[in-house]
Amino acid sequence: GPRLSIGWESADGFGIRGRGWGFTNGADDEGAPSSSSSSSYYGYSSISSEEITFSGGRFDLDFYQRLELQRGFLSFGASLTAAELKLDERYIVTQSGYYYQYSSYPYYGYTSIPYTNSYEGGGLLRNRGFGLGLLVEGAHRLHETEFDVWSIFGRGRLAYLVGQWKEEESGSVWEGDGNMTIGEAALMKRT
Repeated sequence: GPRLSIGWESADGFGIRGRGWGFTNGADDEGAPSSSSSSSYYGYSSISSEEITFSGGRFDLDFYQRLELQRGFLSFGASLTAAELKLDERYIVTQSGYYYQYSSYPYYGYTSIPYTNSYEGGGLLRNRGFGLGLLVEGAHRLHETEFDVWSIFGRGRLAYLVGQWKEEESGSVWEGDGNMTIGEAALMKRT
């Protein structure tokens, strides 16, 4: 997903930066065998299609101080962070089987009658929160000429969020208080 960042930094190295990021990842299972299938003497149930979407988003408002070093820089600070994770599932279940019907004419006994039913279902699990974070990032120049600069860049973040989780399934809703810890690390070479 995309990451957008905008900010301001003073000549002394104090900065304020807003950063937003989000992602969506999905999977479709159309007609494939499912571990949720079940069978009995009277019938068989299977998930004929299933769609799962995992998505999330995060926003950071950073307050940091940048220190210029001889061959790079080091920044450290704190952030106000908000984030959400969501898992959404939708499926269609097909039931096939037979049931017995009692008849008294012309003979007494039971007759088996086949049937097929389909119904839709799904669930939603969401966790969201707000909290504080710490950040550090820096760069070190490895080699420099008049045409290019080779440097290594690193970044790390840790945020602790409190909020609510919510689960919806088959018309029922459960919710409560929860927390999330989000860690982020990056190391790259820049030219």
